[in-house]
Amino acid sequence: MLYDKEYFLNSEIKGNFDELWSVINILRRECPWDRSQTAQSIKFKLVEESYEAIDSLDRQDFEGLAKELGDVILVCLFITKIMEDEGKFDLKFLFSSLIKKLIQRHPHVFGNKDLKTPEEVLQNWEKMKKKEEKEGNNLSDVEKIFPSLYLAYRIYEKKINTGDLKIDIIYLKTRALELFSKLLDLIENEERSEKEKIADTLSEILLNLVLISLYFKINPEEELRKKIKQLEKGEKNSR
Repeated sequence: MLYDKEYFLNSEIKGNFDELWSVINILRRECPWDRSQTAQSIKFKLVEESYEAIDSLDRQDFEGLAKELGDVILVCLFITKIMEDEGKFDLKFLFSSLIKKLIQRHPHVFGNKDLKTPEEVLQNWEKMKKKEEKEGNNLSDVEKIFPSLYLAYRIYEKKINTGDLKIDIIYLKTRALELFSKLLDLIENEERSEKEKIADTLSEILLNLVLISLYFKINPEEELRKKIKQLEKGEKNSR
């Protein structure tokens, strides 16, 4: 159900989905700025608003989190409205696709598959995604825009969840010592000609650290973000 402008001028806001969708339709139709937007022009708002929501969550600012999540929902729905205007897909298609996917990805809830632990559920989820990728729904191009550290973490995590990779912590420990020793030798050389070798060794160290993080179920992207915030806070306090 869509409400007109008079409804919002004369009625108490209930805070339901129909009201929100009505406002988006009105803005898209009557606001010069909203009317001029395309999916391409606002696509990075998805990233910006998501990071702002994460920041509110990290700071435990729950009132702020509610507002930021509202912005994320707004961008998603606004892009959906643009797609609807262009005849690409509509809200019903978006919701029905999502509902179908959730049902298909949870056969232990909506079917007879026996999955008792969170680990088993995650492993089955990744296997189903992998099957979809083989059938042509490859999402690897989407993942390429992730921050590199998080991308490496997710790639290895998927391999572990599907059983394609097992982490040998003894090997990783030995490899870390070898790589750090190699890096120190290259640094001591202090020749510009060694820059490429240093860069290559550093990248290997980072990947090794990602695997160690996975072994201990630590998200390296999250931990690095925390350290950066501590660093930034320390710099501000020293001024």
